[in-house]
Amino acid sequence: MANMRQRGMVATFIFLGGIAGACGLRQNLRNEFLSFRGVWFCAKKDCAAKDMKRSAKGTEEGGIRISHGKVQPTAALVFNAGADVETFTATVTDCKGKSMEVSADNLRKPGSHDIAGESDSWVVMLDKGDLGELSFKTKGKCAKLVVAAQATWPKGTSYEDKGGIKAE
Repeated sequence: MANMRQRGMVATFIFLGGIAGACGLRQNLRNEFLSFRGVWFCAKKDCAAKDMKRSAKGTEEGGIRISHGKVQPTAALVFNAGADVETFTATVTDCKGKSMEVSADNLRKPGSHDIAGESDSWVVMLDKGDLGELSFKTKGKCAKLVVAAQATWPKGTSYEDKGGIKAE
């Protein structure tokens, strides 16, 4: 009897896992995903978006890719959406846990920015002047910002991915 109960539990877990996998597969077949591509920043103060360089250094912290770079005065966090999205929003959080919505003016649609090689991606521009009370120090312990980007598609599916920048 106990053996049959164990087999039933295993079968239930496999069935539920299959349903969850099928839902994720269906979402991926429709290309409804969001993927953090990295951080672009100015090596010298205040350059045009087309002159920004991609960060070549980074770490992974808690499953979130954190690229090293500078916000002088802006940095670009790039997210690729597999298919055209209905809505795209982003929230930025500092290392102290304070958060704020990224303004629509700082969200750039595919084709509306000059980040080299990323014309099909969304760009979240982080501007020092728009960070309000968020803490982002170039020296000291609080030198990291994490952006959570959310996208939704016409059939109601949504997806979130996170990426971050750590001050060099």
